Amino acid sequence: MATIDNPGNIAVRPPSTPEQQRLSLFDQVNLNVFWIANNFQVYLSGAMMTIVCIIFIIFQNQYAALIAGAFFGIGYGAYTSVDWALMTDVLPPTDEAGKFMGIWSAMGILPQVVGITVGGIVLQLLHALPNHIGYTTLFLVTIVYFGLGTLVIRQVKGLTLPALKG
Repeated sequence: MATIDNPGNIAVRPPSTPEQQRLSLFDQVNLNVFWIANNFQVYLSGAMMTIVCIIFIIFQNQYAALIAGAFFGIGYGAYTSVDWALMTDVLPPTDEAGKFMGIWSAMGILPQVVGITVGGIVLQLLHALPNHIGYTTLFLVTIVYFGLGTLVIRQVKGLTLPALKG
């Protein structure tokens, strides 16, 4: 299926079914704006979590950690909600969608399990160094992972224009 590049550099599939072709131009524009807004929210939430990691590195006190942690939670919540929306948009319309969602969910949990293990090892290896260098290293690695995650999410293409009921 061919894709059309739009000014936001986001490929959107043209309508392929008669129901989708009957969508008004207004509905199609709204769907494209929804897609662009979701991608922007992914970038914004990734940037917010990155900035929070930088704050954790620079300001190593309890009050800054509490305030920054609240903003990290907001960014993570925004990222997670849009991540689910993007995933459901690109799933094939088959009876196996639940299987793919389960695989995606498992792959989202796996880095959390591995990250805790690797983080513990890094902290143990660097615990003798001054100025909490182990935690600084963990936050620097986290910043790199946020950047890589944003680059990967940017590659998600293929929003289909659903037929509106009613």
